[in-house]
Amino acid sequence: GWRSRTTGSIKELTLFCRATCGSGFRGTVVPLSQPKTTVNNIVLGVVVVNVYLRGWSGYFRTCTEENTHRLLRWDAHTRRPLREILVRQKKRPRHLSRHLQQRGVSRRGATQAAYCRRGVWYQANTYGMTVAYPNAWFHERLVSLASTRDELNPRPQPASGQTLLFDL
Repeated sequence: GWRSRTTGSIKELTLFCRATCGSGFRGTVVPLSQPKTTVNNIVLGVVVVNVYLRGWSGYFRTCTEENTHRLLRWDAHTRRPLREILVRQKKRPRHLSRHLQQRGVSRRGATQAAYCRRGVWYQANTYGMTVAYPNAWFHERLVSLASTRDELNPRPQPASGQTLLFDL
């Protein structure tokens, strides 16, 4: 759902997405990475998640700029299950450590990420995994809710010779 707010005497409508609509979003993205589902390959996982994110991007295109911080948080929440798939693919800690070192992580960072005993959800957000698979790596492959919203709602450009009085 949506909630609106008017600011002071200016009759400007601001649309915010309610916090409860994110529960449906998070509730669907996280199970895509669980081992009993059909997604056990990163390529297939990205394809499945992209289809889902394109649908949500149509829903979030009406948000105003003040609400984009929540979209950035949901983008981060989408990347973590995909990193979890990458951890699960390597099956053994020594294979994950070797793979992370090949992707440019230091030996110590790769070892700490690979031999962490707190589970794959925690491992997906360790230093070694975020260095080996940074946000830029996912930006090339995933649909981003925040960037799609910015593409669909460009900032107003003044006509030639005009300047904006208040550039907020």
